[in-house]
Amino acid sequence: MKGTLEQVSLRFVTTAGSFNMAVNRAGTQLGVTTNNFAYGIWHYFEWKITPHISSGAFEIRHDEVSVLTGTGLNTANVGTNGADVFEHNFAAAASTVRLDDFVLLDTLGPAPTNNYLGDVTIEAQLPDADGTPLEWSVGSGTHFSKLDDPASGAPVDSTDVIFSDTNGQRDFVGFPNLTQTQGQVFAVMLNQQCAMNAAGSRVLRHKFRTSGGTIHDGASFTVSSTTYGGFQQIWALNPDTGLAWTNSDIDSGTYGVEVVS
Repeated sequence: MKGTLEQVSLRFVTTAGSFNMAVNRAGTQLGVTTNNFAYGIWHYFEWKITPHISSGAFEIRHDEVSVLTGTGLNTANVGTNGADVFEHNFAAAASTVRLDDFVLLDTLGPAPTNNYLGDVTIEAQLPDADGTPLEWSVGSGTHFSKLDDPASGAPVDSTDVIFSDTNGQRDFVGFPNLTQTQGQVFAVMLNQQCAMNAAGSRVLRHKFRTSGGTIHDGASFTVSSTTYGGFQQIWALNPDTGLAWTNSDIDSGTYGVEVVS
């Protein structure tokens, strides 16, 4: 989408006992697969799109095999090149659709995270150990146990948190060793769930600490609500080496947050 207006879309097309995938510019179909994908099993799709009024292009891959391409097309329905919003949108009467391990890439990240990744796994984890330093406060107990809530991010109660109101204070936790991820690692994402205790705002910063004790800054973010919200940091490369992550890099590091201002 460009703002609130749709540029181009990928749509399910039902057939007799199977489905295909179509690329549409508003009401105009630009292409449709003929593979007749089976229902009731997992598929791995990758879709590349260039929204352009005359030099638009697209490709759909299924299980790493190209099944539909188009070039030299108008893929910019609003008449302006580019896109800045991605949306999942299903009609109320749509059949059950299950999506898992969704990744959205643009052309801004370092290689290889600006192109096809192939069939990959996203391994999500909750912290299981305290790191160093531990400068934020807890009511009692370990720091990591206050941060291991499920994906909703809401704390169990008002004491199930770590907190700080002091600039420069940092807090780090460790995570279990990876078990599903093997081979090349494309990125590490750190998710923070944060809220203000009272009206106002604070600037926080994501942090990464190597096993040797070197600390690297991530991006800063502003927390300005008493309702918990999510804040993400994506490191496509290991900030300590400037190279692709290895399992050992991830397993041996700790991850944290700092009060900036």
